[in-house]
Amino acid sequence: MLPTDPLLIFTALTGCFAGMSMYVSSTDPNPKTSEEAKRHAKQDRLFREKSAFDTLIRVNRWPFFKQVCVCLGFGQAVFLFKRSAEATKSSLWPALLFNLVAISGAMGRMWCYRTLQHFFTFNLSIQKDHRIVQAGPYRYLVHPSYTFFFLNALGTATAVLGSFNPLLVEAFSRLPPYATTIWIVFQALMPLSHIRNLSLRISDEEAMMKERFGRQWEEHVRQRWRLVPLIW
Repeated sequence: MLPTDPLLIFTALTGCFAGMSMYVSSTDPNPKTSEEAKRHAKQDRLFREKSAFDTLIRVNRWPFFKQVCVCLGFGQAVFLFKRSAEATKSSLWPALLFNLVAISGAMGRMWCYRTLQHFFTFNLSIQKDHRIVQAGPYRYLVHPSYTFFFLNALGTATAVLGSFNPLLVEAFSRLPPYATTIWIVFQALMPLSHIRNLSLRISDEEAMMKERFGRQWEEHVRQRWRLVPLIW
């Protein structure tokens, strides 16, 4: 028998979309050929750094990471439907909240994709017809796509890959303690990964744009917050 609780149903549905949201946020809307990617990677530390530490914390580039997020999002929904009698509002509300955070982050990224169109690439590059875009979310922030990506990562780390996913809570309760420790370390790597990646990317991107546009870019930055309104 299917559950009838609206909160449970909505949480399950948002879990599916939250799982897919990381796939959307981590997929380049304008992928380059391998040769183009290699050429642009020379000026892009985010893809150039090859140390073991950088490889480890670059979580969203692990093999099958996006696919795992999709599976766990749908797994959360199936688990909630099958264990609906055990679900409590105190466990559903946090899951719903962070599912929505993940989804809103992905939707924000799609807004940025649509605004920048072919200018939006995962590799740093200047197009022949490049210009400073001041429409959409770029009217308010210098780097809104990174703000939205961090929101998506926060929601994914907690509601899809973290302790607010009842499927994972149940699964790890049946495993040895060391498995839980590994899980906790992985959750800690998520924000560390994105903070590290953003610090590299913002620095390199702003240097590239300043070199290309000079005072026009400086004026653009001066009139906007970089990532978080009223803070930075």
